[in-house]
Amino acid sequence: IEKARADSELQVAREIQKSLLPAVLPPIPGFDVAASSEACFSVGGDLFDVIPLADGRFAVILADVSGKGAPAALFMALSRAFLKATASEGMSAGECLARVNRLVQAENHAGMFVTMFYGIVNMHTGELEFANAGHNHPYLVREDEPPAMLNHPNSLVIGLRKQVVYSTHRLQLQPGDCLFLYTDGVTEAMNEADSSCRQLTTLIPS
Repeated sequence: IEKARADSELQVAREIQKSLLPAVLPPIPGFDVAASSEACFSVGGDLFDVIPLADGRFAVILADVSGKGAPAALFMALSRAFLKATASEGMSAGECLARVNRLVQAENHAGMFVTMFYGIVNMHTGELEFANAGHNHPYLVREDEPPAMLNHPNSLVIGLRKQVVYSTHRLQLQPGDCLFLYTDGVTEAMNEADSSCRQLTTLIPS
């Protein structure tokens, strides 16, 4: 009976987490955006999203919560709620992460944390402004050039310290550029038989 109850609760948690990740990404004029996620457990703590903003802009988010399983999924849900509520307020990428960090830290009683890449793209100009809270550095792929890591200084992960300054960086995207975002499940995967999480998001201006 206890196992059946636990399995039922896990199934509910799985369905809740599935509902938090976008089944279909919103169409963005002038850009091709794609995402893929494969969890190594029934539920996990990875997050991706694309959020249309005002004034012809949209946000791109990729995040990874420490730990695995149900606790990570619940912490991811909390972080996502704070992020979506903050993203619509029109602040810079760095200011947005700073506020999300304060909100998450105030509710963080388990010592968990979130790595997060948060970018805001101007559809009219192609400019990307972004902030990085301890997440893997993205790669920029340009025609006839080798992939280049955006080796900007990272800031502290979200949720551990109340007051953190997150720097806002800027990059001019050109037609045909590909921005490749990923979680550490990609870098830790050894081969097709490995059970690590694999999640990535790509952003290509057309």
